[in-house]
Amino acid sequence: MIIESKLYTLGLNENEVKLYLMLLKVGEATGYQLAKQTKLTQPSVLFVLDKLRTKGLVLKSPRDNKHIYVAKDPRDFLEQKKKEVTDFETVIPEMLAMAHQMHTSAVKYFEGPEVLTKFLHAVASETKGETMRCFLRCSPQGISDEAKHINEEFYSMLGEKKYKLQAVMPKQENICSFMKPYVETYDWHVRLVTPEEYAPSVATFIVKNYVCINSTLLRQSILIENKFIAEQQRQIFTMAWKYAGEESVLLPE
Repeated sequence: MIIESKLYTLGLNENEVKLYLMLLKVGEATGYQLAKQTKLTQPSVLFVLDKLRTKGLVLKSPRDNKHIYVAKDPRDFLEQKKKEVTDFETVIPEMLAMAHQMHTSAVKYFEGPEVLTKFLHAVASETKGETMRCFLRCSPQGISDEAKHINEEFYSMLGEKKYKLQAVMPKQENICSFMKPYVETYDWHVRLVTPEEYAPSVATFIVKNYVCINSTLLRQSILIENKFIAEQQRQIFTMAWKYAGEESVLLPE
């Protein structure tokens, strides 16, 4: 029973185990002979033998107008199973990545003057070189020196890491002047809307499965990792992008 139970764990059913062990004992036999010895019907025996051949446990050869079945060495079967396990191991990382993409949902909170670079460091390994879509904030009071420094570091890092940026932003002189050199240097794409239509005090960044909502004024960022939320935000961005009209190639001075 120990042998049988071990073969069951390797994926063989009761009749497959019975026929394989019988062939090991007798060396070789026809389907008819095996049917007599196992008390199974001949059609059932032939069906099970075909299954054993598919699994690499039995060989079939013609002889004297008959088909003779021979049991293969169980060590060959063991080596085959080891190879199957090894082959399966090679795809496990990809399968785990698929599961991660489908089910991962996490929220991180950043605080302090470097919130934007913290966000980028958190996602760069998975998103480098991807398209980042963003809604840039309105700044009616102008950009403070501290905010300017934070944003200069952030947008320079985006360019260095080969991100392709698309932005919907308010048609506001100070923001346009700030963004102009980055847009031209890295060939980014921008569309403008009037502050009367769009004047948020926070910026939103969407890349792959991530959404970051940033308040430079409060030095706070919320990073959401959720495939479905990111996809929804991309759809909203697409609608805003179409609404904004033609792309602004050169921003006003």
